[in-house]
Amino acid sequence: MPAELNGEEDIEILIYWDEEHEGGYVAGYRPNSGNGQEFPARNMLQFAEGDELAFYCDYYTYDGGYDASYYIGDFV
Repeated sequence: MPAELNGEEDIEILIYWDEEHEGGYVAGYRPNSGNGQEFPARNMLQFAEGDELAFYCDYYTYDGGYDASYYIGDFV
């Protein structure tokens, strides 16, 4: 899930589901490379107390072309 960490860093939040966590859980995050490259789990970072997240989505046209990104909620 894409997000912005502490108003500075573009990250991907890693959410996993398994038999023990049917509702899912946040395993950590990693810097968003923007190229779809997979990173090993050892590069996963953990959130610190007081971290602030702003969630955003990309908007695409009906043709499938990227149009813009926007924040979800009242973060900005």
